[in-house]
Amino acid sequence: MRTIFCIATLLFVLTALAPPAAAAAPYVYVALGDSVASGHGVDTSATDDCRRSTAAYPDLVYATLSNSDFHDLACSGTTTALMLSRQVGHADRMLGGDSGLVTITIGANDFEFAKAMTYVRAFLPGLYGEFRRFRDRAAERVRTNLATALERLGAGKPQRTIMVTTYFNPFNAKSVLYETANWLGAQCDWTQYGRPPCHQVMAESVEALNAAILGAVADYAGTGADARVIAVDEVAAAFDERRAPKPYCGTADPTFEESWIQARQDGRLNVFDPPRNGDDCFHPNARGQEELAGMVLRAMPGS
Repeated sequence: MRTIFCIATLLFVLTALAPPAAAAAPYVYVALGDSVASGHGVDTSATDDCRRSTAAYPDLVYATLSNSDFHDLACSGTTTALMLSRQVGHADRMLGGDSGLVTITIGANDFEFAKAMTYVRAFLPGLYGEFRRFRDRAAERVRTNLATALERLGAGKPQRTIMVTTYFNPFNAKSVLYETANWLGAQCDWTQYGRPPCHQVMAESVEALNAAILGAVADYAGTGADARVIAVDEVAAAFDERRAPKPYCGTADPTFEESWIQARQDGRLNVFDPPRNGDDCFHPNARGQEELAGMVLRAMPGS
């Protein structure tokens, strides 16, 4: 009996002296991309040069993750080339080992969607062929650069997950952009000199961007020793009836209450706080960012 007591006492002492078990390392999440990922204009929290908002979809995704660290590298104005040079290397170092989560939303700036004159010119008689060549070059650049980014982030990282969102068409079906082009003689409602109606030009451009994004994911095709790459490809369809609202962004539906795109009626936005953002009708509003977060979460492994 004395021997048993001594052994029990010894075990108790050794247990008391043993160092506490190490806490599990936090799961690291890094967000990459452009103004959609940074939350440009969605609320007044986006005040730095990158227009990063706490209402952006990466922040909403992060809020659902337990025991995680979050690094937001998304920055307004980023192209695929800038993402490669300014974000990908930092992301890989922040992730550290071969695990973690990366989200990417990129490509709109390669297509110059935020530059109205690129598309107004495309709508004008005789200039559509030049625009198509620009669009083809942009699509090739997006596919090549994004595939390179996936390779750098994913090669030899079997526990890492990379989620790449596709893009939405934000433009009202009767956008003020088309009205501007009409004043310059574009006749946007009809086919002109081989150019489809203007709304179809925009739709084809978004389709070309999404084809390039999905092509880059297919090009990556990692093995079991590499990161899992997932395309979040429901974005375009989900936003299709939630485009920029009337009356300020165009004359067609949806209404402000139905839209997922920023517009002047929403006093919470900073898009009309010059000189930071100016007019919008392009970036997701708070509801749009919430919907993007939901799409990412639904596409996650095991969801």
